[in-house]
Amino acid sequence: MTIHAAFDASKGDFPRTLGTLRTEPLARADAVVMRASGEFDLSNCENLRDQLLATMSEPLPLLVLDLSGVRFIDSAALNTLLIVGRHAEAVRTTLRLAAPSPIVAKLLHLTSLDTVFDVHPDVDAALTV
Repeated sequence: MTIHAAFDASKGDFPRTLGTLRTEPLARADAVVMRASGEFDLSNCENLRDQLLATMSEPLPLLVLDLSGVRFIDSAALNTLLIVGRHAEAVRTTLRLAAPSPIVAKLLHLTSLDTVFDVHPDVDAALTV
């Protein structure tokens, strides 16, 4: 299967730094894994949203967002995850969150978003379900 990613490594499109959030798309099997690290907040959530939506601009069965390196997340970023999740449903892409850092996992739980999203302990688990 062809992997559709919004970035071309040969053109130096990734990894990208958005404010203090860094993303790196990785094509794996029938999925794209986006690794995010740093701070995911109001200053960069629109950029990440645009990157994730662009990744789903062509048919994509699975998009995994690896949150293991995210050390800060705010309500604007949580809202961005909801927007991306709704878009993924609309285009029939399965969105899975993987390896949330402790602070991200806590906020997902406190806001009950851990019941909205398919959250996995690591990327491999998100890819094999």
